[in-house]
Amino acid sequence: MLFGLFLVIFVVMEENYLFQMSIFYGIFTFIIMTSMISDFSSVLLDIRDRNILFPKPVNRRTISTAKLVHVIIYLSFLTIALVSIPLLIGLVRHGILFFLVSVLSVILLNLLVVGITALLYLFILRLFDGEKLKDIINYVQIGLSLSMMVGYQLLVRSFEFIDLTISLEPSWWHVPIFPMWYGAMMDMVMNNVFQPFNLLFTALGIIVPLVSLALYVTFNPTFEQSLQKLVYQGKAKVNKRSKLKERILTIICRSQEEKTFFTFARLMMKNERDFKLKVYPSLGFSVVIPFIFIMSGYDQDFDSIANGKLKNEIFCNGAFILFLNYTDL
Repeated sequence: MLFGLFLVIFVVMEENYLFQMSIFYGIFTFIIMTSMISDFSSVLLDIRDRNILFPKPVNRRTISTAKLVHVIIYLSFLTIALVSIPLLIGLVRHGILFFLVSVLSVILLNLLVVGITALLYLFILRLFDGEKLKDIINYVQIGLSLSMMVGYQLLVRSFEFIDLTISLEPSWWHVPIFPMWYGAMMDMVMNNVFQPFNLLFTALGIIVPLVSLALYVTFNPTFEQSLQKLVYQGKAKVNKRSKLKERILTIICRSQEEKTFFTFARLMMKNERDFKLKVYPSLGFSVVIPFIFIMSGYDQDFDSIANGKLKNEIFCNGAFILFLNYTDL
């Protein structure tokens, strides 16, 4: 509900629908995609009920469809909690047409997220098996989380703010940013702007979710059959102790207790999939986001930097670093 109150800001803005609704759907997609990866991927990839249901006269397509319906129902509850207040305020602020287009866009976004995630898992299941498959699924989940963070940053930086006026110059790299599809749809319907840019994005926003979901339903039996690979553990890994690693460990850690805890932390960061899913996206984001800021600042010359106040952070950071010696961290 708190995120829903935050989304109200973009609904009550002035009628620049392409900007405000693209940001609205971008934040909504980020939350839904994160929930899909962290909470509902285990439902689609669940194999615990196979021994109970498969001997019974239950079609595998029925089981897979039940999983999909389960995910859609819970995503619907999450969606209602997020967008019910903003859309009701939008109904009062912009009218019934705004409300109907927003509801349609939210439904299509949910279908798009579920369809793309399921097809991606299907593609991975066809290529890998055993423990390698579980590792690849974990890395794909990390990549999806990181791509959502980076995609949201690119979405915000797609718009230029000049003299308090928001403008957008359409480019080819805007096409994969699918929250903009539904911002363009809203702009076309509410402002009657039938430009090729809006028409293309509106068509993609309607066709791609339906096609992705239809493909998933078509390949349902293949998906369920490929889930059997998750049962296979594969060959056990033989960990060879490297002499170089032992020497580095001896240099870094002086006592046996330090070596024990260092080895424990290293093995957890290497092998624990839940830990990697929670920590690695943040680490990757900390690496990528500086380059995004650098690229967005290329249009500023050195004179504007010299005359601005951004350079003061360099002096402040130096003082802050010195104070770290006297903290409890």
